[in-house]
Amino acid sequence: AASDVYKRQGADWLAAAALGAEASVEPAAWALRDGLPGRLLHPREVARGDAAARAELFSALASAGLAAQRARSPRPVSGAPHALADAWALSGAGRGAPRGCLAGFGALCALAAWDALFAAPFSAADADRAAAALPSAEAREAEVASLFPDGPLRRRALAAVRAKHPAPDELRERLARLASLWDPLREKLDAELMHPQRLRAMLEAAGCPAGPAAFGLAPARAGAAALAAPMLSPRYTVFDLALETGRLPAAAGAIAAP
Repeated sequence: AASDVYKRQGADWLAAAALGAEASVEPAAWALRDGLPGRLLHPREVARGDAAARAELFSALASAGLAAQRARSPRPVSGAPHALADAWALSGAGRGAPRGCLAGFGALCALAAWDALFAAPFSAADADRAAAALPSAEAREAEVASLFPDGPLRRRALAAVRAKHPAPDELRERLARLASLWDPLREKLDAELMHPQRLRAMLEAAGCPAGPAAFGLAPARAGAAALAAPMLSPRYTVFDLALETGRLPAAAGAIAAP
């Protein structure tokens, strides 16, 4: 449910569309999110087995599935939390833990990454520096090969990197657009995103893991998942934006912070 709170806030989707990294937000699918965060704000009641609270939770989860059908894409239901969950699961974290718990903690970490991304302004000069510093497509593919053994997972990561890695002109245009939109985009996304401490309190109230130790993860290892996350999701998320702006190490550090 925590990852659904994050998805219903739609920050990954809005940012990807605003920057031209993905197609524009599909209005009918977006409309299905209206009012949904409020259905997920009763974690203590859900944990106690309250029938009405659980019915609201089920309705919210069903609406997420309907949004994906309307969009004809997994965009409404797939984003940063699931990429992190994949990275942790692949490293052996949380053996036996429900997938939803990993994604819920991933939602909390994604919110911390957004905070790190917006911690400092992003100017046209920053855009020029970031565009020049982004590793080439060949370098990213070599990084994938160094991280994943030959097989289905490497092929999946290569497909994601190749699909999302921008051409130099495309990257410069995207980052210039980001610099020009920085303040209004930040305000728009701030209105969508929950404060990390609030989501942490919700996870704890529901009896869900809210820290890396619950999954057998050292904080630094939890943060390192942010570096692999852009390779494990075909969707453009906060981690792709952090990579392109040169702020991915800061995002990883925010996740690793106690």
